[in-house]
This record gives sequence, C-alpha cells and structure tokens, in this order.
Amino acid sequence: MISALIVDDDPTFLETISDRIALRLPWRIASATSYRQAVERLSWYRYDMLVTDLHMPGQDGAALLKLAASEHPELVRVLITGAGFDTRMAEAMRFAHDCLVKPFDIDALNGAWRRAEWLEQYGTKK
Repeated sequence: MISALIVDDDPTFLETISDRIALRLPWRIASATSYRQAVERLSWYRYDMLVTDLHMPGQDGAALLKLAASEHPELVRVLITGAGFDTRMAEAMRFAHDCLVKPFDIDALNGAWRRAEWLEQYGTKK
C-alpha cells in the first residue's frame, strides 16, 4: 500500500482530496497544513510520496520539496499548484518528480506515482 503525505494550507482541500483518494486508490493518506507540520510528520513516518502545494504561508512547498529531496531522496515528490507558472514554481520543480495543476483528477496523481516508479526503475529518478 502506498503511503502519501499531502500538504496544503487549505484544510477543505485536504479533506476533499483525501476522501477522493480513499474512494479510488488503496493508499494510506496523511495530511499537513504547513511546512512545519509536514517536516514533523516526515520525521515520524517513512512515506512513499509527498504531495505539496507550492504557495503556503511561511515556508512554502518549494522549501519543503528541497528539504525532502535532501533528507528523503527515496520519496516521490509531487508539486501541486493552483497558480500559473512563476519563478518559484521553476525553483520547486528542480526538486519534484512531477507537477499537477489544481483542480486535478485522482488518476493524474496516480499517474505521477507510476511515472516516478518508471523513472526509478530505469535509473533517472531525481
């Protein structure tokens, strides 16, 4: 079973996406509403996947992806954003395997997982 940590400062989004995943995929989902909370959860549990929003108060998703790439290189990292392309997104993508634009379908999230698995198998994972 895949375990994923989903990080977004919008609790309603977190609840909705967790419910949608539970209906479609056999994944174990945890959530965090801030960089700090996500770092804490990453220290407690070994997740397979990190899905984080880019724009959050305080430390943002780019900082979280950078930390995760350094401290948890085996973690599949997916950036999610509701905003258009900007320089912060470009920075964040240096540390992400994939990017999804809100709103996204659960199949797109599953596809991001599968692409990262494929990249790992063929030796080109970030």
